[in-house]
Amino acid sequence: MAGLTLIEPNELYNLLNQETAYPCLSDPVYLLLLDVRQREDYNESHVITAKCVSKNDDDDYVVPYDADLECKTHVVVYDSKTDSTKGETPATDCAHKMWEMGSRNLVKILRGGYEEFSALYPFLRTKKIIYMPRELDALQTYPVEIISGLLYLGNWNHGNIPYIQKDLKIKAHINCSVETDTLWLQRFRRNCFGLFKTWYEPKCNSCCGVCYAPSTIFYEGSLSLCKKLLSKDLP
Repeated sequence: MAGLTLIEPNELYNLLNQETAYPCLSDPVYLLLLDVRQREDYNESHVITAKCVSKNDDDDYVVPYDADLECKTHVVVYDSKTDSTKGETPATDCAHKMWEMGSRNLVKILRGGYEEFSALYPFLRTKKIIYMPRELDALQTYPVEIISGLLYLGNWNHGNIPYIQKDLKIKAHINCSVETDTLWLQRFRRNCFGLFKTWYEPKCNSCCGVCYAPSTIFYEGSLSLCKKLLSKDLP
């Protein structure tokens, strides 16, 4: 269907967890996430920052009053379990409406809907409906997913928060940095691959599982290392 595209659950997960100095979700033009399930289901739980979309008397979906479709970088729609852009489902109907009303980019539909996403990432569910700007600024992100359920790319902070390790079932870390950190080694010594020193000066601290190097450099230089380590029998 024209104007629509399908995205995987891990793509939405990564969209929700992008950050620079602040989480990208705090940027008003970054993401519009729309939940087209019944209001009762939405109130019970929904994906963080999602807005419930209502219908008018003509049974057409109504664009949220603060949607600003022409400004949004990403517009994502989900229902319970739509897995295609073809056919008529609540997600496709709403997405088509958003496209007709002037979405700046293709409207994305979440494959598998809320059911599949919440099964994979139950920690990103909430009952919270209204977010203040300061709350969005303070949102704790998760590391982005490189290989689904296997390899994540994050920063030092991600590697030192226990609940992130638990939620993502992280069993081991690769620390790619010029200098190690005492706290990090003490906390994860049993499942630590050790320190893989780099030959460049770190320019930021927003990157891999627990490292200080720029994420692009880490990913290109260490993905092959991860695969080699994963191919071996680890203690």
